[in-house]
Amino acid sequence: MSDALIHAANFALSPPRDTTAATANRIAFIMTIGFNASSAIVNMSQIPLFMFPVLAGKYGTVAASKALFKAIKVYAMSGFNRKIPTLMEDGTYQQIRAMPSIDNLFTEKLTESKDGDGNTVKEYSFEIRSEVLKDISKGRKKELEELAILAKIAADQGQLGRSLMYDTLGAELSGRKKSGWDYTTAWSAWMFHQVERSNRQVAMMSTYELEVQKLKKAHGNNLTQAQYEAAANQAISQAQEMNGG
Repeated sequence: MSDALIHAANFALSPPRDTTAATANRIAFIMTIGFNASSAIVNMSQIPLFMFPVLAGKYGTVAASKALFKAIKVYAMSGFNRKIPTLMEDGTYQQIRAMPSIDNLFTEKLTESKDGDGNTVKEYSFEIRSEVLKDISKGRKKELEELAILAKIAADQGQLGRSLMYDTLGAELSGRKKSGWDYTTAWSAWMFHQVERSNRQVAMMSTYELEVQKLKKAHGNNLTQAQYEAAANQAISQAQEMNGG
């Protein structure tokens, strides 16, 4: 069983290449969308053209507008000028300037406990980074604590750092050894990749905000962990419907 798992993991990291098909696919991409800022800008129109009508119809125009603007603001504050401790190949950590992503606002906290059989159970949660706490009010801290639940569940499901564009092209710059074509394709898709990630995260955050507001109106402000998680899962599902893969 372990040999099968190791084989599957190695296949995922270093899949066999169909050089002709892969090269043709990448050439077609670079000649149409790659290094094309207009394609990325057009992709940003999904927020007003697709997300807003869906959310407005479900939660109301005013509420949807506020949630979308708030999500865009939180996404913007999560990167650009923020440096994140990043594990390097030599085992050391370096402060790397990050692109926007809501998980930049949090750090993982590992807790250990014992189950009924005495086995150690490890769980982790997202906590607000100490440097973020210095710059926010108590009200914003409460909002980020609620957002941490969505960020963790989304991270567990691979919804934050991935994009359909990078996955389809095999352009992720990690894992197996990369060729010059890999790096060229990855850089050409960078703008489109960032917009796709931003669209998805804005969709998740805005829907999560609206779902939490709806639950608070029905059950009061002190929601349970299960209710927050239900709102997060609904937000992820809604983001898939509005924003595709």
